Amino acid sequence: SRAHSNEITSIAIFEDENSTLIASGSRDRTVQVFNRERSKWMLLQTLDEHAGAVLGVQFSQNGTHLVSSSSDRSIVVREMLSRAEEDKTIRVFVFLRCIAFKSTPVSMTWDADQDDVLIASSVDRQVHKFNLQTGQCLSNFKASDNDGGDAVVLHSLAHIPREWGSPLIAGVSSTDKSIRIYDESGTLLARDWGHTEGVTDIAFVQPSSAEDEDGREKSLVTVAVDGTIFVWGDRKSTRLNSSHM
Repeated sequence: SRAHSNEITSIAIFEDENSTLIASGSRDRTVQVFNRERSKWMLLQTLDEHAGAVLGVQFSQNGTHLVSSSSDRSIVVREMLSRAEEDKTIRVFVFLRCIAFKSTPVSMTWDADQDDVLIASSVDRQVHKFNLQTGQCLSNFKASDNDGGDAVVLHSLAHIPREWGSPLIAGVSSTDKSIRIYDESGTLLARDWGHTEGVTDIAFVQPSSAEDEDGREKSLVTVAVDGTIFVWGDRKSTRLNSSHM
């Protein structure tokens, strides 16, 4: 389906036993939501709350929220409403709140432990944590280092759960091509380099079942515009070690 009039910048997918939803964000300032019905994709909604290009879209893990970030220096939060109608369930996303930033938000990730908490980085080199139900900023810190060097913009984020203690915040920066891990207070725990060009994305990968957890270490995967993929293992510590694919 052709629904956007400009470049698509982000796509998000949500699936459950009842349906499959796709949301797409574009430089045309809209978010389009599609629903798969009888093997066909149908346009469910056009969401046009943003005044600038949409840079990212994400569904919450349970599908109850859809968030989008924009160059208008905001994140819009929407809540899903559903209604049973004859033999199917009708779903729509309704505006819940707008979270304003001092500078453009560049990356978002969901809290590993709480469905209603979102972590976002911004162009002013800050990392923020928000409660989406209240809109309250729970914490924020500057993505700096411990050696007095310049702070960086974290262009992509991942939240890493731990069996003990609070989760960690991992990020990659095209500013200095680094991968970094912070605790939730903003203390830099690990930093490393590997990519020769701008790093574009990061993902946290964990064993697919509890049975595998003892035998397989958890990893971070990064990709960059130099065409490389790196897998970073923790080796049971906070020190990063990479293997090059």
